[in-house]
Amino acid sequence: MADGLRISALEHAESARLSNGAMPLETDKTYEALFEIGAQIQAEEINLHRVLSLIVEKAVELIEVDVAWLGLVNSDTQVIEIIAHCGARTDDFKHMELEIGRGVGGVALARRETIIVSDYGSHDQDTPAAVRSAVTEEGLVSLICAPMLRDGRMVGALYVGNREPTDFDGREASLVTALASQASIAIENSRLLEQLEAKNRLLEVSESIHRRLTDASLERAGLDGVATTLADLLGRRLLVAQDVVLPFTRQFGPEGAADAEVVGSAPILAGDDELGRVSVLGGEPLDELGLRALEHGTTVLAVELLKERTAQEVEWRLGGELFDELLARSGPIDRRLAARASRFGIDPGASHRVAVLEATEGEIDQRAIRLAAGQTVVPSRSAILLTAMGPGRVVVAIPEAFEDVLESLLARLIEATGPHPGHAVGLSRLSTNLPRGLREALACARFASMSGQVDTIVRADDLGAMRFLFAVDDPMPLLEYVDEQLGPLLHREGRDDMQLVATLRAFLEADGHHATIAERCHIHKSTVKYRLARIAEVLGRPLSDPEVRFELRLAVAIADVLCALALAPPLEERATAVQP
Repeated sequence: MADGLRISALEHAESARLSNGAMPLETDKTYEALFEIGAQIQAEEINLHRVLSLIVEKAVELIEVDVAWLGLVNSDTQVIEIIAHCGARTDDFKHMELEIGRGVGGVALARRETIIVSDYGSHDQDTPAAVRSAVTEEGLVSLICAPMLRDGRMVGALYVGNREPTDFDGREASLVTALASQASIAIENSRLLEQLEAKNRLLEVSESIHRRLTDASLERAGLDGVATTLADLLGRRLLVAQDVVLPFTRQFGPEGAADAEVVGSAPILAGDDELGRVSVLGGEPLDELGLRALEHGTTVLAVELLKERTAQEVEWRLGGELFDELLARSGPIDRRLAARASRFGIDPGASHRVAVLEATEGEIDQRAIRLAAGQTVVPSRSAILLTAMGPGRVVVAIPEAFEDVLESLLARLIEATGPHPGHAVGLSRLSTNLPRGLREALACARFASMSGQVDTIVRADDLGAMRFLFAVDDPMPLLEYVDEQLGPLLHREGRDDMQLVATLRAFLEADGHHATIAERCHIHKSTVKYRLARIAEVLGRPLSDPEVRFELRLAVAIADVLCALALAPPLEERATAVQP
C-alpha cells in the first residue's frame, strides 16, 4: 500500500514537472523520502504530528530550502494555523494565522493551485500586516506554496522558502505539490481513524449502558430503579412524566433546581403509543453518547410501563369481576369471596358508599376513572372497587375511610369522565349492603340526570325520609301532587303569597304552635292568626284537620326534595314567580 502511495505521488510530481519542460529529477532520494512518508501514513496507528513533521523535514531536505512549514484549515474559523515547521527561527513566524483568500497560502487554497513567489517583498498580495511582518522578520525572500486538498475540501497548505533570492522551477513546485498531496492523505487517514475509534468507543459504551439498563429491568428494579440508573449514567437530573404509575410525575438523579431548564427530552414509546416522556434538566445539551443512553433508557422504561399497565389491567379486571359478584349477591358473603376481597384490600362487610357516574352522551374512560381514584390517598389501607355497567356508566365502591376526602374524590372522578356535555352522579348512603347501595346510587343518578344540569351530584343522604322516591321513575306525579295540595296558594295574584308560604312552612314545622311560628316569622301572634286564616281560606281546607296537616306536610317535603334534586324551584320562588 505504501509503495502505491509512493509511486502515485512520484508520478504526480514527475508529470507536473515534465509538463513544465524540466529535466528528469534524481529519483533515489525522492523515492526514499516518499516511501518513508507513505509507510508512516499506512502505519496501523498513525501519528499525525510525526507524519506532518516528517513531511516538512523531507521538504527541506529534498528541495534544499531554508524553511518548510505546514498549516491546516480550522473548519470552525476558516483560518490557516501552522502546526508543523522545520528551519524556522522566530516565534511570531511559528504561530502565524492566515485567513483563506488572503496571503500566499490563502490565495493558493482559494485558487486550488500551487504558487511560486520569487520576491516576497515585491509580491502583490493581500496579506495581514502581522503575517507579512513575521515572514520578513524570518528573512524569507522566495517561497513556494501548494494547497492541500482532499475530495474537494480545503485541508491546508504546504510552504517552502529560502532566505536568499531563488528562482524556483517546476521541479521544486511539483515536489512540494506531491508532498502536499501526501500530507492531505495523512490528515484524511488520521481523521477516518479517529472517527472509527470514536465509533468503536461509542459502541462499547453504548453496549455497557444498554447492559446496565437491561440488568436493572431484569432485576425487577421497576420504573424507579431503571430511571435512577439512567440518571446515574447521564449524570443528570431527570423528569419522568407518564400516566401509568402513581405519582405520574417524578424526578430522579442529582439534586437540582426545581425549575431547571429542559435541555433534552425523548418520548417513552410502545409502538405508536406514547406512554410518557423523559426530560433532562439543566446543564449543556446531551452529546451523542448521552442521546444514545437516553434512547436506550426510554426503551427500557417503555417495557417497565407496559409491564405495570398489563398488571394494572389484570388487577382491574379481577377487581371488576369481584365487585360484580359483591353487587349481585343476595345472601351472606362466603369465605371464598371474602378471601378474594381481602387480596384487594377490601372488607366487604365494612361500610361503603356506592357512586354511579353516567355520561349524558358518549362513553366514560374507565382507565381515567381508575387513575383518578388511585390519586386519592387515605392513611389506612383501603381500596376502591370499580366496574362498568355499559359504556356510559361506571359504578364505584368507596370505603368509609375516604369520608374525609369524599368531595375531592368525587371532583376527580367527574373530571376524569372526560369533556362530555355533562355527567350525572348518584351517591348512596354509607352501608354494609353493597347491592342496596347500588340501588340507591342508581336512583340518585336517575334524579341527577332528570335535572338536566351539568355535572349534578344527587346524594341519598339529602333525601332523608323521602327515600321512597328511589322507586320513582317519573317526577311528574310528584309535581302534580305538590300542585294539587299547594297550587291555590302558589298561583294567587296577591303580594303576600311568599309570606303565606313561609308561614305555612313554619306552621307545619312547629306543629301549629303560634308562639313558635311568630318567632320564626318575626311577626306578632295576631298576625300569625290572620295569616293562618288566610291560608285556610285560600286552600279551602281547615288547618286544624290532622289529615290536612299530614297532606300539606307531605307536599312541602316532596317539594323540598324535588328542589334539592334540581327538578323544581323552591316553593317561595314559585310563589313570587306569579306576582304581577
